[in-house]
Amino acid sequence: MLYRSRPKKVFYYGKAVDFRKQALGLAAIVDLELPGEMRQGHWFVFVSTDKKKAKILYWRGTGVALWQMRLEKDMFKVETPRSGATRTLSWRDLGRFIDGLNIFAGTPHEGASPKRYS
Repeated sequence: MLYRSRPKKVFYYGKAVDFRKQALGLAAIVDLELPGEMRQGHWFVFVSTDKKKAKILYWRGTGVALWQMRLEKDMFKVETPRSGATRTLSWRDLGRFIDGLNIFAGTPHEGASPKRYS
């Protein structure tokens, strides 16, 4: 479950990320790009190379926490081409991003029907 308190800032990492990296690998990226920001109460958003997965990394007081979302049918619409720059998102844009809106163009993700597993 995503931590419920509002972050001080939300950073979007503009480069494609290899999603074999887990919490510590992503925290190393944060420390390289934004030294000293990991433990300041900020959230960091990463999107996979195939644009089907997003991860949010944040400090939970005693360690790092990682939240992941995977789209079944559509892809996250990110800046094209990817700028590679780390940018700040508003709290509202983060909510829209998680809810499936393209925060760069204002269009929703295509819906997918749930799969049945037996």
